[in-house]
Amino acid sequence: MDNADKLKVVQNEGLKILVEVDRICKKHNIKYFLESGTLLGAVRHKGFIPWDDDVDIALLRDDYERLIKVLQEELSDQYFLQMHQTDNNFPFGFARILAKKYGIPSKNKFKTGLCLDIFPIDNANDNILVHKINIFLIKVIQGLSKSRVAIELSNYNNIFWKIAVAITMTIGKLFPLKFLIMAQKKIAVSSNQKKTKYKCIYSYPFYYLDRLFPSYVYDEIELLDFEGYKFPAYKNWDEVLTIIYGNYMTLPPVEERVPSHSLDKVRFIDITDNVLNSNI
Repeated sequence: MDNADKLKVVQNEGLKILVEVDRICKKHNIKYFLESGTLLGAVRHKGFIPWDDDVDIALLRDDYERLIKVLQEELSDQYFLQMHQTDNNFPFGFARILAKKYGIPSKNKFKTGLCLDIFPIDNANDNILVHKINIFLIKVIQGLSKSRVAIELSNYNNIFWKIAVAITMTIGKLFPLKFLIMAQKKIAVSSNQKKTKYKCIYSYPFYYLDRLFPSYVYDEIELLDFEGYKFPAYKNWDEVLTIIYGNYMTLPPVEERVPSHSLDKVRFIDITDNVLNSNI
């Protein structure tokens, strides 16, 4: 199977997972939004960004918790709901749905494969100093959690980042992962009991954590075309995409139009098998 065929499999399965989640959300009246690259794909391409290899959605924290509970009861047995509670080596503060028959073997101790990422949206503290401290702490926790991720330090060209990642990974091994996940959530929900001007996603990747979104962008939805379906997105999608990506309608350079995962190294496995940690 060449890379083009692999990417087609990845996108087709990602779409199937999204359709399944959409069905469950409609049944239980749970509001969710297309997020990040999936939202950008809906706006710019009416479907997947041609080189994208996963699906992203986001929900306000209360809806996120409701969805997680419902998914544990109703998600098709074709899929695996991955979070720290179901995969105690999973080092992230969000949930993920994996297609069981299309896992990807890796050196990670947690399961990897074709997925849909589910991000919780939380309030950002109106005190900018407190918010910056929260973001700093989240970045520290993410760094410590990287001790559970199979990272090749040789991939970092910047010597500063290579040293910083090596140090935090080493220190991170001293902390139980459960403690780090709980600490991240405690920070993330710390301002949710009051109304705030802005919201954010504390489980974004490191380089997007500083994004702040006006709270009103989450008030209304708009259905957007995506691969022949209509899925809910932020009505203020232009504002959201501009905050995340800047001039989002401009395509990146050709050399950057590549999947997040190196597809030439990917082979698919059934994640119910016992070969999850073999080399890619």
